[in-house]
Amino acid sequence: MSKWSFKTQKTAFCSISGNTENPKSIWFVLHGYGQLGEYFIRHFEAVKDNETLIVAPEAPSRFYVDAGYERVGASWMTKLNREEDIEDIHQYLNAVWQHVIETVKPAENCTFHFLGFSQGVPVLCRWLQTQNIPVHKLILWAGAFPHDMSKNELLTLFKRGKTYAVYGTRDPFLNESRAQLIQEIPAEFEQSIALFTFDGAHVMDSETLQKIHAD
Repeated sequence: MSKWSFKTQKTAFCSISGNTENPKSIWFVLHGYGQLGEYFIRHFEAVKDNETLIVAPEAPSRFYVDAGYERVGASWMTKLNREEDIEDIHQYLNAVWQHVIETVKPAENCTFHFLGFSQGVPVLCRWLQTQNIPVHKLILWAGAFPHDMSKNELLTLFKRGKTYAVYGTRDPFLNESRAQLIQEIPAEFEQSIALFTFDGAHVMDSETLQKIHAD
């Protein structure tokens, strides 16, 4: 048996909320495994005002997340054909970003904020590494850094703007060794990351998001 691989076109789905005409602030937020952009974007009411646009691209691969085939979720990638998936995701996010910028025409002094949640964290880091995009704030929430980025590459990324690592202290996906690693992040990267924790599980937390927004 043999396999063929070739490029195809795919429709991008993206949820938006807020000011779509010359926004002064844009939040580009990537959801986690099994989520959808249209629901994930609801967590960002805390940072939205009349001058802000929230953009939540949806991962390109959908699947049913329940046995009754009613709830649908999406995934950014799997370990199968990993390198090709990464390249496809970068092209996908490039297209979404370009469409957003050309459509809303951000104000000259617009600030750009990027947040990845769970599976969205390594996806966001890898993508931003390939892009010359201004980064005002980079928020890495309840997810791991991509293991295929070196410490120097990560440090360069983190220094492009204010960078935050966030996790809930009752996150069931955060085992003891990983919790220790996250707690040592600021020292490892020369205080280039601000660490925020909250009393919660593997979720977004409105109060913590507001604190980061105000920082």
